Amino acid sequence: MKLAGHGRIPTDWLTGRLLTVITCLLLSAAPPARAQENLYDVKAEFNVKVPMRDGTLLSTDIYHPDSAGKWPVLLMRTPYNNFDPGTGYRLAERGYAVVLQDVRGKYDSYGEFDPFVNEATDGYDTQAWCAAQSWSNGKLGTFGGSYVGATQWLPASQAHESLMCMLPVVAASDFYRHWIYSGGVFALSFNTMWGALSISARVGQDMGAEPLDWDQLFRVLPLSEIPAMLGREVPWYNEWLAHPTYDDYWKNLSVSRRYEDIKAPAFNMGGWYDVFLEGTLENFAGMISIGGSSQAREGSRLVIGPWFHGSFGHPESGQLDFGPKAALDSRQLQLDWFNYWLKGKDNGLMDKPPVRLFVMGENKWRDYGSWPPEGAKQISYYFHSVKGANSLLGDGTLDMTPPSAGETVDKFSYDPSNPVPTLGGNDCCRESIVTQGPYDQRPVERRDDVLVYSSDKLGQSITVIGPVKVKLWASSSAVNTDFTAKLVDVHPDGRAINITGGIIRAPQREGLDSWNELTPGQRYDLTISLRPTAITFLPGHRIRVEISSSNFPRFARNLNTPGAGIADKTKMVVAEQQVYHGDGMASLIILPVME
Repeated sequence: MKLAGHGRIPTDWLTGRLLTVITCLLLSAAPPARAQENLYDVKAEFNVKVPMRDGTLLSTDIYHPDSAGKWPVLLMRTPYNNFDPGTGYRLAERGYAVVLQDVRGKYDSYGEFDPFVNEATDGYDTQAWCAAQSWSNGKLGTFGGSYVGATQWLPASQAHESLMCMLPVVAASDFYRHWIYSGGVFALSFNTMWGALSISARVGQDMGAEPLDWDQLFRVLPLSEIPAMLGREVPWYNEWLAHPTYDDYWKNLSVSRRYEDIKAPAFNMGGWYDVFLEGTLENFAGMISIGGSSQAREGSRLVIGPWFHGSFGHPESGQLDFGPKAALDSRQLQLDWFNYWLKGKDNGLMDKPPVRLFVMGENKWRDYGSWPPEGAKQISYYFHSVKGANSLLGDGTLDMTPPSAGETVDKFSYDPSNPVPTLGGNDCCRESIVTQGPYDQRPVERRDDVLVYSSDKLGQSITVIGPVKVKLWASSSAVNTDFTAKLVDVHPDGRAINITGGIIRAPQREGLDSWNELTPGQRYDLTISLRPTAITFLPGHRIRVEISSSNFPRFARNLNTPGAGIADKTKMVVAEQQVYHGDGMASLIILPVME
């Protein structure tokens, strides 16, 4: 078997990394052998031009057994260069026709790339084309991670009759709420590295060295000038900035508004520290609840491990090693998925519980019948302080006793010119630029603009699985500002490991599609949605909550000035923030504690 020359290699450091880490961890390597496999010789065709409904031709590589017959099709549509013979040959050897396609406007495909916009129709047209080929048996599955999850979910709502199943890994559900923005706040570092730099590459375009000092780049104002600083025309970046609230621009692209139209079951895989965690969980829950067929509602599956976007399947994440049980070789699991839905093999996959979660702390996998799991009790832990909760040197405490009247008001100044730095968490995509996963938060907690509330040492384990929320009574001197919250596991040696976090743009407190500015000094009841998690706080550990107003460069700084628009702002104002926990205004965190 000889591999024909293709003439294209990935040149961008970021897309190359994403392709290697996400796709190759999926299916590109040979799965562990259960028994002697009968492998087919493979025929490959490269750079086949597949026409879309508007005549645009998309570059497509095809691998299938070099034998008479018709085969189930596995389709991956990617912006990261479709030249992946490792995946193509290994899957085709196992009796699949493998179709790997550059999306519109990327590499050897014609047209103009516009993130998300054309994926529904182009994906559907490609599925229809595959079904009509002589080597197709009329059954098709899709696979891939990150943006390649979007290229699966968006056309799935159009329900081509050949689409039998999907395998989206680390994939989003709503591109406003869980990708471009979070809590109404622009995801600066990810959108800049991925949206303005990486994904703007065209055919074989060499991205060269890192363009600027990244700290300097992230601080560029106005935000609309960032693409120019990179030397690129990136129209979608400024389009994203032009839609800072959840308007029809975003709603029309949302996967989460289409579940009722999606008939194919999905095997959803993700990580607790992944940038798209919320979307992965929402996609599964939506399909189980209102998917468009009994197969979608009963057949969809979920696996979540302790990983960030680029560490999928590995036990090491950030500054922690979660042990050998956290290593997941998902390749056989994924082949079982396709063999079940596309080849009708009863391999026991559907006999297992639909939800498999890695519980951090105890570092074990648990199986459940639903997401969120049944049996969680919502437990409130209240914020307290006497002299003030500012930094690790403050006296902020956390317990299950509601605050008494007249407790201290905690105060801090939020200066956008000196934001709280990002230290780990659900970011993406290059670790040398932005830290990802679990990290010791003590460098952050030493700042006076971070409120720190800690419990006593635990006498017994507490297992938290599900969505986490912070209810915050707060006021600001600004009409427009942000508040952040972070849940932290404090180890006996003092390490303060971030578990999950969230942010809210205060004028969007009544909904992400709304905008109601604050009255300076008025007290507001704010709800900060932290990303769901699964963690056992062990005996001797402490539960900690951090409250602040920035997490930079993970999120763009709120300059504390009026107006929802963020593209052209440059003026900064210092905001004086107050957090209340007395006089009937209890600030607290709500944890879903498993009984």
